Amino acid sequence: MATVASATRARPLLFDALPPLAETVPFLPLAVVPTAVERCSALSGYLGRDDVWMKRDDLISPVYGGNKVRRYEFVLADAKARGATSIVTLGGIASTQVMATARFGQHLGLPVTAVLFDQPVTRFAREAILTDVDAGATLIHGGGYLRSAWRFYKARKTQGAYVINPGAASPRANLGYVDAMLELAAQVERGEMPRPDVIVLPTGSSGTLAALALGAAWLGWDTEIVGVRITLRIATNALTIGLIRERTARWITARAPEFGRALGSRRGRYRLFS
Repeated sequence: MATVASATRARPLLFDALPPLAETVPFLPLAVVPTAVERCSALSGYLGRDDVWMKRDDLISPVYGGNKVRRYEFVLADAKARGATSIVTLGGIASTQVMATARFGQHLGLPVTAVLFDQPVTRFAREAILTDVDAGATLIHGGGYLRSAWRFYKARKTQGAYVINPGAASPRANLGYVDAMLELAAQVERGEMPRPDVIVLPTGSSGTLAALALGAAWLGWDTEIVGVRITLRIATNALTIGLIRERTARWITARAPEFGRALGSRRGRYRLFS
């Protein structure tokens, strides 16, 4: 089984591949990488094939696991660079993004205020709220979407607050999973696993999906990124994913033109399952 390594990296692979980014984009090491790749025996048995692999980003940090850690290396670095004294965010009561924000805010000494909109009160949702409270976050019950949006608007006016929008799917945050594709490519090159034909992940705000698709296109891979939708169709659909993907490509290209030249008209292949 994979285990968590003992040290974070000094800089992302993306900065070596695109040096202009290193000059303009703040970075804060939070992830313990590279995360291991290993065969997924449970799914392999279920599917009747032995070529199913998983990348262990659940083990990416002793503070909190999952896909927000790579993203927050850039987002929270920006917060620090701007002199923020607190963080304000919005999410559902079971939001893993809110949990990650609370945990890393506590880790970095940045108090977190989170406005929470209603979701089904499952056991996981209860555990999420307890995790947020344990991390010292101030929780504001927003209720429905409109009232939550209004309370988020008021909370973000707090002096010194750095605002993280739902899902943290900004182009800056998406750098984390463009970089992750470079990490995966290095593991493939070292023979740790074969190049994937398909990468499957849950998707809500879709920043990770869009970034993986861009990363695959940049590498020249024809890998298809398959997102399993975990939120409302109005928030996660072909249009919203395409917009995020294009915004991210333009944001990177504006700071490192070499990325746009290498990418050309390619944006990567993806498919969405409901």
